[in-house]
Amino acid sequence: KLMMTGQYAKAMDILRKVQRDRKNFAGFIGLIISKISPIYMAKSCLNAGWTQRMAVAEMQKAGIKEYPANLACEDAAHFTMLQLKQALKTLEAVDFSIKSGGKAEGIETAMLRIYGAI
Repeated sequence: KLMMTGQYAKAMDILRKVQRDRKNFAGFIGLIISKISPIYMAKSCLNAGWTQRMAVAEMQKAGIKEYPANLACEDAAHFTMLQLKQALKTLEAVDFSIKSGGKAEGIETAMLRIYGAI
């Protein structure tokens, strides 16, 4: 939420703290992916002309609980489909790099790009 409300400095501080611990950082990236994936699904439904209620019902069929589905629909307003697609691609590449022993170089820039700060 810090990134979506423009509190980039605070968000980057948290990112740096979590990044220091490689094990927790991999989980953190996975958490962000699990947050963005439903937003992507919600945005797809809403862009297709569905109501929020219809989008939530479809997301529930995919195993997403009602409350997170509603939040995803609300959060979808902050992003374009292109931003979400690029975010998932970037985060999955970072996740793979971390899990295969690589580094998460450029993660701060990537996060700022995802949230439209740069």
